[in-house]
Amino acid sequence: MLDQRTAILLEAVNFLCERGYTVLEQEELLDYFPESLRPDMDSMRHMLDHLSSQAFIDVRYCDDAQICLCPLPKGRIYFEEREEKRRGEQLLFRRVLLVSVIASFAGGFIGALLAGVF
Repeated sequence: MLDQRTAILLEAVNFLCERGYTVLEQEELLDYFPESLRPDMDSMRHMLDHLSSQAFIDVRYCDDAQICLCPLPKGRIYFEEREEKRRGEQLLFRRVLLVSVIASFAGGFIGALLAGVF
């Protein structure tokens, strides 16, 4: 399980490196983060090392300005499973919302019907 920032970094790598090894400016990766979660360069390098050691990504080289990397199958699978889980949660939320709206309508209708009969 990855923490929130590392998962965002993996998502950025999967999005920016769709066709294999890609040379990126490190600022490009930092720009992918929301302002409230934006790491500094040292933290980002630490996260890249962690992803690389866990076989989520492969880093060919990394210097002060540029980095050459690509996502590995484990990284793509993690990203796809995360997206699938997010879609499942959205579907569940929609179903619960629909059932609660229908139940509210039915309860109001039955209440009005009983009030009209008695």
